[in-house]
Amino acid sequence: MERAEEKTLMRPPALTAGTRRFAAVAALLALPLLIYAPTAASVAKIWARSDTFAHGYTILPIALYLIWRQRQALAGLTARPDRRAFALVLACGALWLVAELADVAAARQYALALALPVTVIAVLGDAYARTLRFPLLFILFAVPFGEALVPFLIDSTAGFTVAALHLTGIPVLREGNLLALPSGNWSVVEACSGVRYLISSVTLGVLFAHLCYRSRLRQLAFVGLSALVPLLANGMRAYGVVMIGHLSGMQLAVGFDHVIYGWVFFAIVMLTLLWAGSRWRDDVPRLAAPASVTAEAEPGSVWPSARMAVYCAAALWVWPFLAARFERDMSAQPLPRLVNFSVARPAALEFTDWQPVYGQGAQLRHVFRTAHGAGGVMLYYYRDERRTGARLVTSTNRLVDEKTGWVQIRAIPAVAGSGLSTEAELASANQRLLVWTWYRVGGESTASWWRAKLLQVRQHLATGRDDAVRVVLFAPADDGPEQARAVLADLSRAIAVPLDAVLAANRNL
Repeated sequence: MERAEEKTLMRPPALTAGTRRFAAVAALLALPLLIYAPTAASVAKIWARSDTFAHGYTILPIALYLIWRQRQALAGLTARPDRRAFALVLACGALWLVAELADVAAARQYALALALPVTVIAVLGDAYARTLRFPLLFILFAVPFGEALVPFLIDSTAGFTVAALHLTGIPVLREGNLLALPSGNWSVVEACSGVRYLISSVTLGVLFAHLCYRSRLRQLAFVGLSALVPLLANGMRAYGVVMIGHLSGMQLAVGFDHVIYGWVFFAIVMLTLLWAGSRWRDDVPRLAAPASVTAEAEPGSVWPSARMAVYCAAALWVWPFLAARFERDMSAQPLPRLVNFSVARPAALEFTDWQPVYGQGAQLRHVFRTAHGAGGVMLYYYRDERRTGARLVTSTNRLVDEKTGWVQIRAIPAVAGSGLSTEAELASANQRLLVWTWYRVGGESTASWWRAKLLQVRQHLATGRDDAVRVVLFAPADDGPEQARAVLADLSRAIAVPLDAVLAANRNL
């Protein structure tokens, strides 16, 4: 009997209370993940297929470990539900619903990621939010994001490489993302952009700054360096790869070894950055156990948090329920068979083998001859995107597939006859094309992907349909872009009226 009492007295009450609070936080983090399981699965699929976001697997375990480190501090906290945070839980659910109706994966995923910390704060209160501020916010790094930076990074890398080559005394001609050297030609593509280095470096830099610095100034300075250094390092990497290829007569650094050199160089740069950062570390001292710790919650004090947890579960669940109702109201429609239309004299033959990489539900492609020359029209018709898997707006929709030998030299906005469109110049080994493209949704045209998605949501709510079209016009640009623009302008004016007639005819097919 004495031994049992002695064991009971020796049990550390602070550890027991802290462990229970850690378990409560972990359970609250799991709540949105369970309710929005398909969205969580979509994030994991991106981690699995993309090396750029493979670090996402580590984010939640790291956040849980950081919370576990704070368990003694959690033992001294009293849970007080926060109604303001509950309003944020509702806002996250509403954002998820809008993103679900618009089928914007990134918005859905961020809504889920934001729901995790605000659910914890709503149930447990502001004291927990202050204590767990960093690990709760660190969860946001799990969301795959950064592809929007790729065009800027490609342009920056190309510019840096050209400047470095000029300083070296090597002549180079740049046209968009194409670099022509006496020894051969290079193309700065997405793999050369450095977006993988940047995302990985910033994520690691934020974690390192939190663990190793107390000074807010030092934390911000190191995070800034973790963003700046990979940009400079990627420029140096690209320059080094081009130099190796140039000096070796295009025998080295032009294939798989190109990638190997890049990752080895990045690893060296990151190790150097972490080594330099560790020389100025001023670690946050480990939190000691509070002087007075309550091992168990006061009788009845757990019920307000329990009620709030139920409210949060209901607030999170109602939005998938509403989304399912909208989906049931939307009657399944077969994909249309796009009927032909004529806007000019048909050209005798196809003049290009170029094909966009779009997941189309139905496609119409025709080549015409206008007063200024030959040009082509492509329509990509989308309907019932969740069932077909073909989407109007997605990061996998691209004008070129680099494996086919085509590259995008540049992209700029241009005004077409049917509204604002995007202009892009494409090139292969033996041909150049000028391309205009825009979206047509609910009788309106736009070049903006986010506005196209909003138009789809409006149409979905008003009619129960999500029909949309991607319009693509293309013309040869071997003799310069001006003549190609004249052809595209002819086509855009010619299809303005017939296009709506074709879409109206196909809407009921």
